[in-house]
Amino acid sequence: MSFNDDSIGETRVLRLFPTFVWQCDLDLERYQRINRSITPKIDELLPGRERGGPWNTHHGLHHLDEFGELVEMFQLSVNGVLQYLKIEPKGGIEITGCWANVNAQGSSHPPHVHPNNYLSGVYYVRAPAEADGLICYDPRPQRLVMTPIAHTATQENCSDVTLPIKEGRMFIFPSWLLHSVGATQGDGERVSVSFNAMFSSFTEEFARPKWTKN
Repeated sequence: MSFNDDSIGETRVLRLFPTFVWQCDLDLERYQRINRSITPKIDELLPGRERGGPWNTHHGLHHLDEFGELVEMFQLSVNGVLQYLKIEPKGGIEITGCWANVNAQGSSHPPHVHPNNYLSGVYYVRAPAEADGLICYDPRPQRLVMTPIAHTATQENCSDVTLPIKEGRMFIFPSWLLHSVGATQGDGERVSVSFNAMFSSFTEEFARPKWTKN
C-alpha cells in the first residue's frame, strides 16, 4: 500500500504487527444441516427461556454427537489458520471448550478475552437482521494516549471495529483480542456457538523460556 505526494514522491505504508480475524461463510446447505442438528440440543439445554438473558450452556458441547459436524468444521478452520500463520505445533491443536450463547432482545455481553487459549471463534446459528455484530477492540495499550477527530472513520483510525454477522458465518480470532457483543436489537434471539482452541502439548513445547539473543 502506498500514496503519492508530488513534493516528496511515493510513500509506502508498512503494516506492522497486524491483528487478524478470519471470517468464513458456510454454504447454505451445510449451515442449514448443522443448524438442524444443533438447535434442538441447544433448546434442550436451555429450556424455558424468557426475555432477558443472556444464557449460556456448559462448555462441553464439543463432546456431544449433535455438534460433531460443527466441531469438525472448527478444527479444520483452526488448522487452516495455523497454516496461514506458518505455525506447525508438534502435538497439534485441539478444541478445549465449546458452548452456546443465546441473547434475547436487549441483552449483551461485555468486553472480554479468553485466557489460556491460542485461538477462539464464534459461529452464528441465528442472527436477527437488526442484531449488532461482533465488536473487536484495538489491542494496543497506547491507542488512547491521543485520539484526534477524524473526518472519516476507517479501520486505520478507529479504536474498535464492528464485524457484521449473519447465519452461517464464523469468525476466528486470537484469544487475547478484546471483544464484546452489543445489545440485541429487533425481534428474535441471537444464537451462536463459541469455542476455544489450544496447543495440545502447550506445557511441553510452548512454555519454554524465551531467551534474548545479544
